Amino acid sequence: MIFAFVIKWANIPDSAITPVNLVIKAFSVFLGSIFLTKNGTKGLINGVLFALIYTMLSFTTFSLLAGEFVLGMGLVSDFAFNTIAGAIGGIMGANLKK
Repeated sequence: MIFAFVIKWANIPDSAITPVNLVIKAFSVFLGSIFLTKNGTKGLINGVLFALIYTMLSFTTFSLLAGEFVLGMGLVSDFAFNTIAGAIGGIMGANLKK
């Protein structure tokens, strides 16, 4: 949401929107995976599952809002980055001291 306001008021090129959006989503998955796996078990599995569910829900929601379902490289990159972020966040969350 904050990035949307920054785009609105700053002179940010359109080519920067997709990479920044990808990083914001991956960071969200990373943090979500850390909080999800704080119980200390199955961090990798739970982090990856969280990332896959997050990506599917995000894709479905925004596809419904746009009125079209487009399967392309954007979805592939979302799955890849979010899965990596979820795995790392899950491992970190499972290993954090309580």
